[in-house]
Amino acid sequence: MRKFLARALAVVMIGGVSCFGVVSVLGQGALAACSDDQIEKGCATTVLLGGSSGCFCGGTEGILALVLKILIYLIAVLGAFGIVYSGFLYLTAGGNEQQVIKAKNRLFQVIIGLIAYGLMVAFLNWIVPGGVL
Repeated sequence: MRKFLARALAVVMIGGVSCFGVVSVLGQGALAACSDDQIEKGCATTVLLGGSSGCFCGGTEGILALVLKILIYLIAVLGAFGIVYSGFLYLTAGGNEQQVIKAKNRLFQVIIGLIAYGLMVAFLNWIVPGGVL
C-alpha cells in the first residue's frame, strides 16, 4: 500500500508541475498588448485569463485569434491532465489487462488530439494572411 501511495503522489506531483510548466511557457509572450501600429489601426488591448493582456483587432481574424489564444491555454491544461490521468490509470492497473488497455488507449487519444489541434493552428496560421497568432 505504501508503494502505491508513493507512486500516486509522484504522478500527481509530476503532473502538477508539468501543468504549471505548460501554462507558464504558453503565457510568456502569448498574449501581448497592442503595438503602436495596431493601435493606429483601431485595435484595443483587452484583459484575458486572469489578468493577461491581449490585443484584439476585431473582425473575423481578430475574433479567430482571440478564440485560438484562449483555446491554446485550455487545450494545453486539459492535455496535461489527460496524460496524467492515463498515467494514473496505468499505475493503478495492478495486472488488470483491461485497465492497462484503457490507459494506453486514453494516452494515445490525448496525444492524437494534441497533434490534431497543433496541426489545425498551423493550418490556420498558414491560410489566413499574416497569420492569426
